[in-house]
Amino acid sequence: MKRISREILFRITGIPFNLGNQVDSGMGIFLVIIVMLFWEFFLRIWEKAKFKYSIDWFLVKLNSLFGRKVDPEDPLSVQGILYEDMEPIQFLN
Repeated sequence: MKRISREILFRITGIPFNLGNQVDSGMGIFLVIIVMLFWEFFLRIWEKAKFKYSIDWFLVKLNSLFGRKVDPEDPLSVQGILYEDMEPIQFLN
């Protein structure tokens, strides 16, 4: 099965996955960049959906059933946590 998936990836991308993971360093760096860009894109899209159906989302929904009410538009407070200024933490001796 592993050989078949490598062969399919080779046919689609032209990257020699079918050589037993013997890819040169340039191609390795290229693949790392592609994966990082994919995850950045995926997380930006998921952020627009307010991280719906994530583990945190389920926990907030479960918590709202038993007491604490949350904002239905933004139950995880994504906008406030990611983009609003926060007060710095001060440690006292």
